[in-house]
This record gives sequence, C-alpha cells and structure tokens, in this order.
Amino acid sequence: MLTVILLTNDATAAEMIGHMAEQLGSLNIAMLGYPMPEAEEVVRAIRCTDPHVILVDASDWSAIASLAARIAREQNVGVRIAFASTWTALDRGRAEDAGFHAILTAPFTAGELEATVYAALRDATPAVFGNLFAFLPAKAGGGCSTVALNVAGALARQGESKVLMIDADRRSGVIGTLLNLDHQTGVAGALEQASSLTPLKWNEFYAKAAGMDLLLADPAKPGRVPTWADYYLLLRFVEPRYTFVVADLPEVVNPATSEVVRSAQSVFVVCTPEVLSLRLAAQRCAELETCGLPPGRVHILVNRWEKQVPIADIEATLARPVYATLPNDYAGIRRAVLNSSLVDPSSRFQEGCVALARKLARTPEAPPSAGKLHLLRRLSRIASY
Repeated sequence: MLTVILLTNDATAAEMIGHMAEQLGSLNIAMLGYPMPEAEEVVRAIRCTDPHVILVDASDWSAIASLAARIAREQNVGVRIAFASTWTALDRGRAEDAGFHAILTAPFTAGELEATVYAALRDATPAVFGNLFAFLPAKAGGGCSTVALNVAGALARQGESKVLMIDADRRSGVIGTLLNLDHQTGVAGALEQASSLTPLKWNEFYAKAAGMDLLLADPAKPGRVPTWADYYLLLRFVEPRYTFVVADLPEVVNPATSEVVRSAQSVFVVCTPEVLSLRLAAQRCAELETCGLPPGRVHILVNRWEKQVPIADIEATLARPVYATLPNDYAGIRRAVLNSSLVDPSSRFQEGCVALARKLARTPEAPPSAGKLHLLRRLSRIASY
C-alpha cells in the first residue's frame, strides 16, 4: 500500500478520507494531521514515514501557505495533492507554484481519489521500464509460462545480466512447479510488504535457480488480493536492482496486474497456430490496449510453430504482425519438465528462446558454431568456382 500523510482541519474530511483509504486497500494513512499540526511536526513525520502521497486540505490557503512552502523544500516527499471545495484560478496558480502535483474538488469519491493519486504518481515517476518484459497467454495451455521461463533463463546468460522472474499468476504457481522449487514467501509476501522493502528483507522472498532470481507464487498461500499500488511499489524496488525483469501473467489482466503491463517495455501475447488461440490472441491485444498500452508495445509471439504454417496466414488471422516464433519441440520441453529444468540448450525451442532474448537485450547475433562456420567456408569456396 502507498503511505499517505493527511493534513486537514476538517473532522468530516479526515473521517471520510480514512474510510476511503480502507475501502480502496491501496492507501495507508500513516499520519493523520488533525487538527493540522505545525510545519516542523509535519516535516518530522515526512522524514520518519517517507510518504508516497501527501494530502493537504487547501480550503484556507492563507493558513497553509507557509506549510506548503516548507513541505516543498523537503526531498523525496512523494506526490502532493491539495483538496478544497472550491478552486479559483488564483488558488490553482498558488497550488501549482507551491509544488502540488494535482488538486481535488471536494466532495470526491474513493475512485476519484485513487485516480488522482495514480495520475499524479504516473506524472511524477517514469511510467515505462526498459528492462521489464511481460508475457501472458492468449488461452490456457499455450505454453506461455514455459516460454517466459526459458526466455528469462536465456536473458540471464547474456553476459553479466542479473534477471528476476516474477510469477504473477498467484493461483497457479506454474513457474515453481516447472522447476520443482519451494515457494518461500514469494510474490504474495513481496507484494504485501512492497511499501517497506529493503535489500535485506528482499532476500526473504525470492528463490534462486537457473542462474536467476525467482519470485514464485504458491497456490496454497495466495495471500491477500494485491492492488495496483503493490505492484507499483514492487516494480520500482526491483527495477534498478536487475538487468532484466520478466513477468509471467495470467491471461486476464486485472486491476493489479494492469500496473505490470503499463510499466513493461514490451508485452507478449503468447499463442499457438490454432485458429481459436489466434482469435483469442487478437482479443487479448485489444484488452491490453484498453489498459492504455499503445499498439507498439504489444507483440504477438507464436509458440509451437511449424514451418508448414505460413506466417502470412497467421498475421492475416490476427490482423497484426508476428514479433517472433518458437518451434514446436514437444520432446525437448517434456524432458525439461521431467528434469525440473530449463529446456536443453541444443533444442530448437531453446535456440528460439535465445534468439528472442538477444533481440530483447539488443545484443548482436551469436557467431556461427565451428561446424556451421566450416560449412559456410566450404559453400563460399564452391560459390567462387
């Protein structure tokens, strides 16, 4: 939850906003300044709580002008939002000059409060992380989790890359099952404590396997239902600590996981060449775009592709381009599942994952193997005759 400091001289406003915070589940009022305290007491509270949001009652601007100026001199105070029952053009100008990121007209609903907080945070902090990639299935059974896991493993082998794999499907826990890993506290615990994560505490939540860190889901212990704010805070904690972050999402984007797709550099809808899967893939893409994603960040990834299925036919069904394909390699994937490991590097499927990882990491193509290089040289000599 987002940590909030609320400052007001209105008992009714204090009570109503407190109820709204409980209703939303995304806001935690760490300090209720009622009646409005002196500026230095507010500053001490800011330094102790490190709030994400400061809500200030601006009904009497003359009474808060000096307080607003004092808050503005503090660093790392999150976003500041002023609320009042009426706003003149002069008042709006004063609020902007005092460093407020947004204003609210009272009375407002819980939804309006949350929307204003979200918009202010989005304006104040980067909205898209260049190292975050999300994968979601067009339909269940299309191999999305296997794809996401093996692409993450391929990214982890890119030089000195440090990779985090997030299993965001709390009720399935496929990643832990594929690797036969204990779930530890996992994604549920990390989301519940996202507002207070520290490097030391972070070690409690992730498992290590296949050269990467894994934030696993435990279907037996899904935890409380997360909010967008939990993912907002979690992603901002992990983003600077990892070279790449890969999220495996359930097929339906909910209000919480929508924060993952909005923050991702690229979102891959994983489908198979079957007509039903392709049609659902187009539907998933449309759903993602309703979350505010531009089409350029939503991509189609065709799994279990066979060469006899023309890419042009797939793209015609989707009315969208195909970003990449992964070959059908049932035997190789089955061996990996039985061994609780990534797919063998020599398999065609893993070669496709490595190629996709290189594309995402923007690294040059791997040089041909010695055998392939020898064959190329022979062909070159033949062509010269």
